[in-house]
Amino acid sequence: MDKPLYYYRRHSGGISQEGNSEKARMFHIMAMYQAYQRRKKTGFINLTKDQMNYYLRYYCLYQAEHNSKDGLFRRLAFLFKDLYFIPSDVKKKEFWQVFGKILGINRAKTIIEKGAIF
Repeated sequence: MDKPLYYYRRHSGGISQEGNSEKARMFHIMAMYQAYQRRKKTGFINLTKDQMNYYLRYYCLYQAEHNSKDGLFRRLAFLFKDLYFIPSDVKKKEFWQVFGKILGINRAKTIIEKGAIF
């Protein structure tokens, strides 16, 4: 073949490029959740409830930490949704790190920012 059939174009607005990888990960988790809900109704092979809760936990902690434009109460709502999915998170370090960050007490990088939780 002398000439390529397709040229891949990279640009800053690409969903998985130029620092948008976390946004892509969040959309991926929401797509997984929607598929999980559909498959529960039809009986298709699905993630376990614990597996889905793990991903939803990450989604909630990420939204609580990074959406400062949403305001304090919305961010706290995401944080407490995490406890709905995994109540034992109240004992975990990353929950309290994000809580401290929302309140402005914690300025350090959290486990969520480092990407170590996913």
